[in-house]
Amino acid sequence: MTSLVLLMLLVGSAKASDCASTKAGAPTTLVVQVVDELWLPLPGAVVSAQVQGDASQCVTATADAEGIARLAVPKPGSYNVEASMIGFKTKREKRVYVDADANKSIPHVQIKLKVTAGETII
Repeated sequence: MTSLVLLMLLVGSAKASDCASTKAGAPTTLVVQVVDELWLPLPGAVVSAQVQGDASQCVTATADAEGIARLAVPKPGSYNVEASMIGFKTKREKRVYVDADANKSIPHVQIKLKVTAGETII
């Protein structure tokens, strides 16, 4: 497998790959858990958060072993959150609000992905 194909497999959707990765050490401002139809976590899922109405401001993170991605969004406001993983349909949650007040609780979102209908090759 070439490194380009491997990179495409790890990154997920092209839209998420256009976003900047969440910076190491930056405070978490949004937590997203990605699960399958049986509510099992999907480690390795790619999650992106894009400022609503501004495609240039977005961040991405990869879900850990519990299917959780921790994002440090660039500013307070409403975000479109997208989760994707190979073998599953990409899903988007619109208007997820992130507050500027760090003393308030961090928003948590759970996104359930459905398996894509695959082709059987004999």
